[in-house]
Amino acid sequence: MNASEQIYAVPADHPPMAKVGDFMDHIGTAAFEGKTLLVLPKSAIDPTFFDLRSGLAGEVTQKLVNYQLKCAIIGDFQAEIEQSNALRDYIYECNQGHDIQFVGHQDEIKF
Repeated sequence: MNASEQIYAVPADHPPMAKVGDFMDHIGTAAFEGKTLLVLPKSAIDPTFFDLRSGLAGEVTQKLVNYQLKCAIIGDFQAEIEQSNALRDYIYECNQGHDIQFVGHQDEIKF
């Protein structure tokens, strides 16, 4: 993680976000405050996000890109990856890019 990143971190005990509006509360606040990186713990994300058929991950991804906000999602995603090849591919592609990363721990963030 670059020392110049301005971080907006959602607490791990935040209720799980299940709608785009839930994410937008944090995306909008982070952007308004001039932050460049949104850190989301997996525990603050509803499982619906990880079911790509729901469209939630795609909508949130688009909002992050529109607001030019990088995002790191922190947690263990092994169980979800084992259930969905599409999710495995989505996480892989995100981790190859410059906007969203899925990592196990905050010290693994590489923006």
